[in-house]
Amino acid sequence: MNEGAPFEPDADLHRSRWSALLLRLYAIRPFRRLCLDLAVRLEGDAFRSATLRAILARHHGVRISGFSYGPCLVPGRFPAGVVIGRYVSIARGVRVLRRNHPLDRPSMHPFFFNRRFGFVDRDAVASSPLWIGHDAWLGENALITPSCSRIGIGAVIGAGTVVTRDVPDFAIVAGNPAALIRHRFPPETIKRLLHMRFWEQDPATLQRTVDELDLGSHDEGQTMRRSAA
Repeated sequence: MNEGAPFEPDADLHRSRWSALLLRLYAIRPFRRLCLDLAVRLEGDAFRSATLRAILARHHGVRISGFSYGPCLVPGRFPAGVVIGRYVSIARGVRVLRRNHPLDRPSMHPFFFNRRFGFVDRDAVASSPLWIGHDAWLGENALITPSCSRIGIGAVIGAGTVVTRDVPDFAIVAGNPAALIRHRFPPETIKRLLHMRFWEQDPATLQRTVDELDLGSHDEGQTMRRSAA
């Protein structure tokens, strides 16, 4: 996803005929809860709602692709600049931090680097972007720090993990700070999965792909089936 380009929800999501109206009404604070509820109700559920994602992108700066779910879909839970791929699973309690307190300034208090408090005209500490790859799974109460800018495709973040650096594709990490436990598949299989770009398929097509895919061993095939559930 190109972060600089205008955001357009995935074409295989549901969009009601009231989508444009709900997107405009959301700018009026008293209507926000109603707009969110109607978007989800009219478009099936939060997994498939195009309007919910358009609201999050326009008004909160968080870009979320199709079928991803979790606290990222709650306005204000994730900071602006976060981009989330398709089929991402995010458990409750996951937190994302995008900037640190400045260690090279006399005072580290946000009064003096965050314009929101009214003491400075502009933010003195930049917010770092974060991309969460397709089909990643972030376990309960994981913490993503500003020093991590990429969580790889198919990666697994263990519950309670503190992620302080980028996570490779299909890696399983856990601990404080996060350490590599193992990769989900051998390098040849990872290369094959990335080449397939399976995450671009709609759910019905992807289910058939998962059922038919031969990853070279019974155990790997079972792992793939569980990850798609």
